[in-house]
Amino acid sequence: MSNFAFPQPRENCDKCAEFLKAFDQLRNKCFELTDDLVVYQDLVNSLKRSVVSAHNEKEALQQYCVDASSDMDKLAFVLEREQAFTDIQFYSFGT
Repeated sequence: MSNFAFPQPRENCDKCAEFLKAFDQLRNKCFELTDDLVVYQDLVNSLKRSVVSAHNEKEALQQYCVDASSDMDKLAFVLEREQAFTDIQFYSFGT
């Protein structure tokens, strides 16, 4: 944030020192908030991808249930999908 740089005050007054201290604190807070924003944007994008993935899985499951020839085929498919989903959750959350 070089466009916020101020030259040193000509006089070393208390008001100037207070101003510079407050300015530095606000600039640092701005950097922190920018970092937080990037993290939250990444989280939102990840959640959006998860919603799209869940929607696609639901459609695939519905289509498979229509096309499957037996209840055992349907059950095996559902169990396989649930296991894959559980594995993704464990991998994503690091547990």
